[in-house]
Amino acid sequence: NRLFVDWTQGDWHLPRKSPLRDAGLLRGWMTDTSADFDGNPRLTDRFGKPFAPGALPDIGCYECQERTPYSTTILLR
Repeated sequence: NRLFVDWTQGDWHLPRKSPLRDAGLLRGWMTDTSADFDGNPRLTDRFGKPFAPGALPDIGCYECQERTPYSTTILLR
């Protein structure tokens, strides 16, 4: 199951590649002071920046804290 880290053991955290990341609805109570059940910022973008413009919450009670790595493209002539 790639939705949660280990739901069979009660670990409902989301892994980095979960489709539930950034798939929640932005609600009015989700401000720059809102936090998940671990106390982490509720809104982070895919790179882990808290309260970034356009950030959406993850589905569930935890916001994924694993950062999506940046990709680099090098063009050579």
